[in-house]
Amino acid sequence: MSKVISEDKLHIKELRARFANKHVITVNDFKTFYQEVFGKINDNTVSWYIYELKRQGHIHHVSRGLYKLNQSSEERDSFSTGPATEPEMSKSLEISISSNPAYMLITMDVMHSSDLDYRQFNQMIEDKLKDLNVALKEVLKTDRAYHLSRGDELQLLVPERLPLDQILLLSLSYLRPFEVRYAVSVGDLEEDIEVKDNTWNMNGPLFWNARDAIDDMDGQIRYESAFVTQFDQADRTIKHFLPLLNTMIGKITEKQWEAIRYDLSGITYESAIEQIGISKTSYYDRLASANLEAIRLAFNGIQQIIQSRRDLG
Repeated sequence: MSKVISEDKLHIKELRARFANKHVITVNDFKTFYQEVFGKINDNTVSWYIYELKRQGHIHHVSRGLYKLNQSSEERDSFSTGPATEPEMSKSLEISISSNPAYMLITMDVMHSSDLDYRQFNQMIEDKLKDLNVALKEVLKTDRAYHLSRGDELQLLVPERLPLDQILLLSLSYLRPFEVRYAVSVGDLEEDIEVKDNTWNMNGPLFWNARDAIDDMDGQIRYESAFVTQFDQADRTIKHFLPLLNTMIGKITEKQWEAIRYDLSGITYESAIEQIGISKTSYYDRLASANLEAIRLAFNGIQQIIQSRRDLG
C-alpha cells in the first residue's frame, strides 16, 4: 500500500487557492500545478497525489478524468452559522454522495462443494468463516466480515484502502482445503453501508459486476479470478497479471498454506513454529517455496492499478 501523503506535501492551501473558482479540475491541471510546486513530477506520482486528495476528502470524482474541490472544514463551519440557501444545500448533498469512499467487493465461489453432504459442507464453511472473520478483524482492524449466501458463495465488502494481498491470501489460507473462484469488483457507493449489512441483499453495479464475473468463470476447476474496475484499460492491464498469479497460487501446498496463514495473521514466528511443530528454517522455507513475496507484489501491483483506474481510463 502507498504511504499516506501529508497535507503539507499535497500543498492543500495553495491547491485550493488555485482551483477555488474552477468548475472542474482535470488530471493535466493537477499535473501542471504540481510541476510548478516541485519542478518535475512523473505521471504515476500525480496519480498517487490525486488518489490521496480524493481519499482525504479534498476532491471528488465527477466524470472520467474530471474532479471538483470539496468544501474545506472552514467553509462547512461558515455554512453552519445560518440556514443554507437552496444552491448551498444542493452542493452539500452532491459532496456527501460523491465523496463516499470507494469499496472493494470480494465474491468467492467455493469449488467442489457438491462433493460433500450439504450439512457437512455448511458446518465446515461456517467454522472456517468464523475463524477467518476473527483474523480479518484482528489484522486489519475492521468489523466488516464475510457473509455466506444460501449456497456456496461468500462475499466481503471492504474500503478500497485496505491491503488486497493480505485480505485475499488470508481468505484463501483459512478456507483450505477448499479452493475458490473469486471476483473483485471496485467502485463507489452512493449510500452508506452499515457494518452489519449483509451484502447479498444489496444491488447496484458494484454487486452486479462481481456476480457476473463469477458466472463467467463457471466450469473452471482450479483457482480462477477476475477484477472489475468499470474502466476498460485498467481491467485489461490487471488481466495480464492473473494467469501467472493464479498459477502460483494453485501450486501452493497445504503445508505452505499453513505457514502463510500464520505469517499473515501477525503471529510471531516463534509462536508459529511452536504451533506447527517445525523448525525456523523449515517455516521460512515453506514461505519462500510458496512464492509468497512474489504473489504479494503482484496483488500490490493490481491494487495500485485499481487506485489509479480513473486516470488509466
